[in-house]
Amino acid sequence: MRFQTITPLIIGAVLLSTVVLPAHSQDHTVTGRSVSGQGTHTPVGSYPLNCLLSPDGKYVVVSDVGAREYLTVIRVADGAFVSRIAFNDDLKPTGKDGLYYGLVFGATKDGLTTLYASTGARDRVDVFTLDAEGYLRDTGKSLINTPTDPKASLPHHVAGIALNADGSRLYAV
Repeated sequence: MRFQTITPLIIGAVLLSTVVLPAHSQDHTVTGRSVSGQGTHTPVGSYPLNCLLSPDGKYVVVSDVGAREYLTVIRVADGAFVSRIAFNDDLKPTGKDGLYYGLVFGATKDGLTTLYASTGARDRVDVFTLDAEGYLRDTGKSLINTPTDPKASLPHHVAGIALNADGSRLYAV
């Protein structure tokens, strides 16, 4: 599966001519069809699911699912890969083993912008920071979904997430 820009795709006031591709793609889709998009082709993982423009407009963060799950940072100016955090490269119990649709940026403090990412069946939202150079770092912090009803079965598969206007409350579905 490939995604191609429509000539040109405008995100805010930023011109983006980057084609986001699953990491295993070459020049063909999984059905064998050839798709040639305009601009730079940037591999991101198995199945790109969501992307989010950074508050400063310099980077796009892409989440994906499948065999190769990553949060990938792409520079808007030239479509270049900047940084990546892998989620299921190492499926040890302490490793990150899931990623899902939800992405939302929080506040920027001391040059670091908070990024929240839902991790689906893990019933949590992991917390990362994005610096001014586009490097994504894991803070080691998570917001964990603890059901109020002890009989509730898990997982609930945290998907979409959003912050309220002042960033004090995260909503998850």
